[in-house]
Amino acid sequence: MSNSNVELAHRFMGAIDRNDWDAVRDIVTDDFVMEYPGQPPIDKEGFIQFCGGWYAGFPDLVHDIQESVCEDDRVVLRIIVRATHQGDFMGLPATGRTIAVHSAGIGYIRDGRVAKLWALPDVMGMMQQLGAIPEPATA
Repeated sequence: MSNSNVELAHRFMGAIDRNDWDAVRDIVTDDFVMEYPGQPPIDKEGFIQFCGGWYAGFPDLVHDIQESVCEDDRVVLRIIVRATHQGDFMGLPATGRTIAVHSAGIGYIRDGRVAKLWALPDVMGMMQQLGAIPEPATA
């Protein structure tokens, strides 16, 4: 079962990277919810809109999966999000800068579909890479 859950998680991330929203809808449950820091829970259609906002700002965004860990109905992915800031994002006009943002995602699988996603990105690191906040001082 764990191998099929890992494969499902990889298919899910691949569908997102292809902007294949019909495939995403098929992979997630009708009551799918994403938890994202600083946001209220996001439902299935809200998730697709949320992703669309990211791809509007970063059209070449890809999730580079570094590691997958599965236990029972949970899959953890360690990811580096790679992209070029080519459009407005979170009030920032395009900078042309590239980002490599470390992130983790925990997916809960139910009946062969993704029912919940906890996304844990390094938002501060991303904003530093975009020049929106200063890099920390070094000694």
